[in-house]
Parts: sequence; C-alpha cells; structure tokens
Amino acid sequence: MTPTAERVAEIEQTTDHDLAAFVDAVAEQLGPEGRWVHYGLTSSDVVDTALALQMRDAGELVLRASTARSLRSFGGRKNIGGRCASAARTASTPSDDVRVEARRLGIRARSRRSRLRARARAVRVGQLSGTVGTYAAIDPEVERIACERLGLEPDPVSTQVIARDRHAELLSALALCATSLDRFARRSGHLARTEVREVEEPFATGMKGSSAMPHKRNPKVAERISGLARVVRAAAVVGLEKCRSGTSATFRTRPPSAW
Repeated sequence: MTPTAERVAEIEQTTDHDLAAFVDAVAEQLGPEGRWVHYGLTSSDVVDTALALQMRDAGELVLRASTARSLRSFGGRKNIGGRCASAARTASTPSDDVRVEARRLGIRARSRRSRLRARARAVRVGQLSGTVGTYAAIDPEVERIACERLGLEPDPVSTQVIARDRHAELLSALALCATSLDRFARRSGHLARTEVREVEEPFATGMKGSSAMPHKRNPKVAERISGLARVVRAAAVVGLEKCRSGTSATFRTRPPSAW
C-alpha cells in the first residue's frame, strides 16, 4: 500500500524533513520489515536518483518537440517561401537580399550546436552510496543493480550528492536552444512591423489584437517565445550557481576498471 500525501505531511510536522517523513510513512505500513526500507542510504541517494528519472522523462519530452525538430518541420512547409528573397539587415538597416532558406539553415545550425540530446543523456545518473558517498553501510553492487533496473548509470565519482555540472550543462543547452528561438522571434517581430510587413503571424476571422484597438495584428506568439526564453536563461544561471553546492568532505571513487 502506498502512503498518502496527507500521512506524509502529518509526519513531516514532527520530523521537519520531507524525505524522512516519507520513509517513516512507508515503513509504518510494512511492519518489522520497514526498518530495511532506507537501510544504508541517505536522502540524496533517493532524491538525486529520483531527479535523474524526472530529467530523463522530461528530456524525452523536450527532444520529441526539440528546437531542431520543430525547425525542420517549419522548414519543410512549402508555403514558407524558402526560395523567396528578403532584405537582410545590418545595424537594423537594409543591406542586401538573402533567401529565407538561408535564415532557416542558420537557425538549424545553432540548434545542433547546443548538443541538447547529448546533455539530456548525461543527466541519467543515479547513486545509492550512503552518507557522503562512502558505501559504509551499503554494497556498491546494490547501487549497480538498482541503477540498471531504473535505466540509469551509477555515478562513478561524486560526493553525497550527484555533481550538479551535469544539470548545469543541460540547462545551458536548453538556454541556447531558447535563445536561438528568441533570436528568430525577435527578428520575426521586427519584420512584422507595419512599416516593414515582410512577415506576419496568422490572424483569423474574429481575432482581436487589443481590447482598445482590435484591428492591431500583434506578433504575440513571437513575444511569448522571447519572454519564455528569458525564463530558461535565468534557470541556466541557477544551474551554474548550484555547481558550487554539495558535500565535499569525502569523494568516493571506483577502480578505473569499473568506470
């Protein structure tokens, strides 16, 4: 039987520790065997390994709708006018003609350089090594078997937590993808200006661009993309800051043959 969230919250009122409350809620339903539920582990073993599973699943969702795939779909639409020429601009002023196809290829190239797929794979790492990663009360074989069943790789070198540089790299790759989309959106918004009007977003019958000026055709999708890109870039900074966190008193290492 799975403990209820209400019971975990009730126990946490006493323990003031979320994972300890969850462990106690599970243990009390198992009777005497409950004492082995968390044996040899520390909170980070559970939380960090669970985080790896969340990031693995989230990464799959992102990759299925990744920037590269979205842009390939965008580029494959016949009505996009890939062979049409438009005025390229430097310093915001017209310079020479460039085909839409060239702009699309530039976006795809930036997306590929983000290495999003490789970064998403790199976070699929778990650990079950006990306090400060010493295996003092658990056999490394338990970690190997558990990670294998979860579809993760055991972290070969870590402290009490899984090193956050993996997470920071993934967040940075996502930030690069978001910035590529931001660049595209900002350019689209510029080209949609009334005095330029080289492109425009769909505007169906009945749509309104403003409560006071319903006739306006605002590049609102482009604005949403740019706004969300700022959020993703901010998360990348947090990821870099988290690289400094973690227990550093003890490093656990395996023999080179086990890496």
